[in-house]
Amino acid sequence: MAEEIIWKGGRSPLSLLRYWVIGVLTLPLLGLGIVIIVLGLYRMYKNRYYVTSERIKTEVGFLSRTTRDAELSKIQDTLVKQSILGRIFNYGDLFFSTAGSSGYEITFHDVPNPEGLKATIREINKKKG
Repeated sequence: MAEEIIWKGGRSPLSLLRYWVIGVLTLPLLGLGIVIIVLGLYRMYKNRYYVTSERIKTEVGFLSRTTRDAELSKIQDTLVKQSILGRIFNYGDLFFSTAGSSGYEITFHDVPNPEGLKATIREINKKKG
């Protein structure tokens, strides 16, 4: 059976609200406002996250790239952290711990609906198990 992508995404645009607000407010200072908005776009698009039928995967970077993945069957613990704004706008961090490791070695930062994504991963694991 071929591996298929179940979910893919990155940082929620709402998690970078401070960049958008400060960027727009400093647009009259042209250079500064544009730099802040571009920095927000960079932060939004430099992280890509995938959940496939077999594994979770994170890719970080534009020109150079770091990739990390883990088999779904090896995931032992999943932690969701949300700030106050994250709870209001429904985004947060998802931390994954795998068998034989200490701590969380893969993180999806500021993803939309982290509790829903956590539930999706659990459902995939149940179907496989």
